[in-house]
Amino acid sequence: MELAWQATTDALARIPVPTASPLTGGERNPLGLLATGGTFCFDPFDLYARGQITNPNLLVLGDVGRGKSTMVKTFLHRGLGEGQSLAIVDPKGEYRELGKVLGATWLAPGDTGGIDPFAGYGSSPSEVATAVLAFISLALGRDPTDVEKAVAAAIARHLAAERRPPSIRHLIHLCGRPSLVGAMVPTILRGEAERLMAAMGMDLERVVTGDLAGLFAVDGRTKPLPERVVIDLGAVGSGELGALATAAILRSRIADLALRRIGAGYVVLDEAWSVLRDGKNAASIRSLLKLSRAYGASVIAVTHRLSDLSSGARELVRECGSVSLFSQGIGEAAELQEWFGFDPLRCSLASDLPRGRAIWLLGRREFLVDHVVKPSEAGMVDTDSRMVAR
Repeated sequence: MELAWQATTDALARIPVPTASPLTGGERNPLGLLATGGTFCFDPFDLYARGQITNPNLLVLGDVGRGKSTMVKTFLHRGLGEGQSLAIVDPKGEYRELGKVLGATWLAPGDTGGIDPFAGYGSSPSEVATAVLAFISLALGRDPTDVEKAVAAAIARHLAAERRPPSIRHLIHLCGRPSLVGAMVPTILRGEAERLMAAMGMDLERVVTGDLAGLFAVDGRTKPLPERVVIDLGAVGSGELGALATAAILRSRIADLALRRIGAGYVVLDEAWSVLRDGKNAASIRSLLKLSRAYGASVIAVTHRLSDLSSGARELVRECGSVSLFSQGIGEAAELQEWFGFDPLRCSLASDLPRGRAIWLLGRREFLVDHVVKPSEAGMVDTDSRMVAR
């Protein structure tokens, strides 16, 4: 049998399949063929348990159409074990077929109805203040001003005094009570604070009645996501709302793992660059990547180029024990040198990788891999460019 990587019209490479000779992770999760011969296998949990990588998170980098999503789909199809959980944040609506095969529930924002936007935060006054400010910052789509921070702190202080967890609906209600500002801002800024408070309430209302309507537990009555789920955010877009939804979904999943509501498994953030452009959101997700290691989750972040990421988001690279690097533009040479220690020869190789070939970085080891797809997987990975059997 031969497998070929085929674009919509052009067959680009022909790969013979030899007898398997496992390289890493035992016989589990064969992904492709090593340039040096043999089969490349990858199981992040096994490699992490054996101390060969620092954590089970995986960063997938590559230009458009080079095979990133196809590799992730085949990896999940072959590697998701019985009892393992799965959550895919799907910004393009392309994981539905894979979800069906893996027994995952497909949801759009209006179908979820119970995600806790404050999941993962504690109940102390300072933690409530942090949760409220983080959510409001994402709802605003920018860094809050000093006066807005004071308003958020006043709301959080009131919530702490009431000894009740925050809910979006209650936040909106409190934004209509200007007396809460009190001594939190100087008298000369009181009018400005009250105006911003009312505007903040409208921004929060927009979150729960606009494109994200039905995503969050507005009144505090939360509902865990299914153990295996694909959340289609295609209608939301890749801006602030997409970042807000993704951060809340990830926090909710980590909280479910921490409370052992679900088994260990994978969390996939496709097109992660769109979420990570905001430095504060990236910092929040970075802290969750650290937690995922403790709670048995492997976060798979798929993005285009290192240069797409904010300075804060680039620190996420350090929280990924493995990297799968598909073709990168020649302009990424400086980034590759800085983050992965590539010399000019390897930078040149990375810029000239054909479709379906990637450099894998596992700890201090590097592998050049040609990824393959089985005939039965062709429909599941179907995109504008795909691998099919010939």
